[in-house]
Formats: sequence, C-alpha cells, structure tokens
Amino acid sequence: MSTHISIVKKLRADTGAGVFDCQRALDACNGDLDQAKLWLRKEGIAKATKKQDRKTAKGLVSSRVEGGFGVLLELNCETDFVARNERFQEFLTALLKDVTEHRISSVDALLSHETLNVPERILEQSGILGEHIQCSRLGVLEINPGVVSSYVHWDACPNMGPIGSLIALESELSEEILIPLGESIAMHIVASSPTYVSIDDVSKEDIAREESIYRDQLKNTPKPQTIIDKMILGRIRSFFEETVLEEQKFLKDLSRSVKTQIQEIEKAHGKPIHIRGFLRFVLGAQV
Repeated sequence: MSTHISIVKKLRADTGAGVFDCQRALDACNGDLDQAKLWLRKEGIAKATKKQDRKTAKGLVSSRVEGGFGVLLELNCETDFVARNERFQEFLTALLKDVTEHRISSVDALLSHETLNVPERILEQSGILGEHIQCSRLGVLEINPGVVSSYVHWDACPNMGPIGSLIALESELSEEILIPLGESIAMHIVASSPTYVSIDDVSKEDIAREESIYRDQLKNTPKPQTIIDKMILGRIRSFFEETVLEEQKFLKDLSRSVKTQIQEIEKAHGKPIHIRGFLRFVLGAQV
C-alpha cells in the first residue's frame, strides 16, 4: 500500500496531474510509472484539444537577454490563477530558453521548429493546468556591437508580469556602461509607451495626418494664418515629445529628454550610442 502511495506521489510530482488521474493512469498501465506518464500526457492532450476555442486574455509577459540578443514573449492562459501557477511560469521560462538557444525570431518559427515540439508541449501543459494556453507574441532584438536590455513590470514573480520591453543599444562602449542605461530606458518605455525611436522614423503620412487634425481643430480660430501655422508647429512638436522615444522626457530625470541623457553619456565616454530598436508588449493586447 505504501509503495502504491509513493508511486502516486511520484507520478503527481512529475506530471502535475491530480491524485485521481494518477491512480487512473497507474491502473490503466498496471503500475508502470513511465507508461502512466505517457498515458497522462495522451489524456492531457485529448482534454486540451477541447479547450482550444476558449479565450486566453490572461497570462504573463517575460524576457530573456544574453548579451546582444534579447527576446520578449507573451504566454497566455484563461485565468490569473493559472498565470500564477509555478508550472505555467516554468513553462514560460523554458520557452524563453528555447528561443534564445535556437535564435528563434517569431511565433510561427517557434511552433514549427522540428525538434522543440512546442505545439505538443503546449497541449500537454494545457491538459495538466486545465486551461487553453497559447503563445501569442514573440519579439526579438539582436545587436552587435552593443547590448539588448529589458524591463518587465512584474507582479507574479521577478521578470514576469503584464507588460515588458526590450531595447537594443548599438555602441562600442562596455556593458558596464550600456546595460544600466539600457535598463533605465527599457523601464521608461514601459511607462511612457513611445511609438517611434527618433523623429526621422515618423513618416510624412503620420505628420500630415496630425497636421490635418490640428488644422481642422483650428479652422474657426479668429487668428492670422501665420499665428495658426506657428500653433500647428507647436502641436507637432508636442506630438513628437509624446510619441518619439528620443524626444520624451526621461523617466528618471524629467528635466531632460532620453536623447539628452544618451548624449551626456556619449560625451563622458567619447563614443556614440544609437538606439536601434525597441519592443513593448502589453498582456492581452493582441489576443
């Protein structure tokens, strides 16, 4: 009897399945632990398949960075309860490790990778946790020379939460200088939600759209056209300060812009620093 209980405990620890399901699996497999694991996996996949049409608006965003390579990944489930489950979080960590080791750059590439078997693993976790699970977004930044830095506003556990960011800084400066700067800008990105890196990245169409909106708002203003034109230029400037990362007020020092902060570090160390891209994921935004 004690041997049977110990096998049930072992099977439950290895698979995360409930006691009743572990007993069923062992009965179906004549007490063979390995076969029982396989049985539970098959049962889990069968159950998980029925859950694929459920909405997955909960989950976690997390990141992994190794030098000049960084990944931001969103793994979704149905409830906060499962998102806070250690097994769900360990699975997210494993996926991040897979992406980093294999330099995978998209969800499609992750799901179709020949040796990782990610769709089957997702179904297995779905069966164990009892909810539909999906990987909805995966973003990668890579730079050389330089660093990729990340920030995740976490509430479930360190580096896992509802919103995260990556930023790629190109420079020949040391990691000791670049990483703290990158992390502070990544935190800024989470808080300030920029759309563009620099003014040069704002398309002529976007500027024309904003100008058209402002002109329409001012069409009944009883002011000379020259004054209206200056007002529109001022509003375009405000648009840049709101949406362009380099022009935004730096979160850690609102007396200066992000660009000014970078320029001061460049001046202090004698080498240029360029922002080559950023990513910002908000949980559920694309589910």
